[in-house]
Amino acid sequence: MEQELILQDRGNIKDKQWYEIYPQRLNDEINLVKIYYPNFVFCGLKNQENAFWEGVVKSFSDQGIELYSLRIKVECDRNYPLVFPRVYDLEEKLKMQKCPHLNDRDNSICYGNRLDPQLNFINKTKVKDVIDFVSIFLARQWYYEKKGEWPNGQLHGGNAFLEHEIKKATIPLNELCPCGMTTVNYKNCHFPEVKRLIAQLEEKYSKNLKNVKIKIGRNDKCPCGSNKKSKKCCFDELNFKDSKFFLLARYPKLAEKIDN
Repeated sequence: MEQELILQDRGNIKDKQWYEIYPQRLNDEINLVKIYYPNFVFCGLKNQENAFWEGVVKSFSDQGIELYSLRIKVECDRNYPLVFPRVYDLEEKLKMQKCPHLNDRDNSICYGNRLDPQLNFINKTKVKDVIDFVSIFLARQWYYEKKGEWPNGQLHGGNAFLEHEIKKATIPLNELCPCGMTTVNYKNCHFPEVKRLIAQLEEKYSKNLKNVKIKIGRNDKCPCGSNKKSKKCCFDELNFKDSKFFLLARYPKLAEKIDN
């Protein structure tokens, strides 16, 4: 199953749920959850409702001690598997504990995004795996409640995407937003938030940046150090070419050319 084919199916059959288009996928999902998480109950399918499961997920220590227990709802909307299943805390325990990884729009659990290769619902990841991820998530929430910080320094939302842009690779603007919660492209979903974050950072560091003159032209040497002209290297892959903060953060060698 490929993303392009699913997008085509969705475009041609807009009035149907995903399980009406891919009935075998639904059967596979139901059977897998039943095998691995028999306490979860499958619901939905009336009047084209979203398919969803409800049940209790638990997290345990390496010694088998229960750390966290939570009753959740795992819901696949009509655009699944293009869109990740949403996970809701039915008891709102995480909200009361000020969990830092809840989606702002609906308080669903932010258990991951498309930048994680393990979360590929189009080709391999299933609803059963979501429950696995939530179990890991709850262990981290337990740590957060005990220590006051999220383990491994995991970032949330736009901050995670900005870190990826700086440290790893540019996120293509015309591809599905890495948040995994929509069929909207990155440019029209979380990209504006990332731009706002960069603007805030540039304002915060304005004293250090005010005299910096950085402008990457198409015929300038690429800041990646390849010695190629920018237009033949990274220019078209830089989402924030006009951001001094972004360019300095991604290409620290640029700072060597700046007079203090």
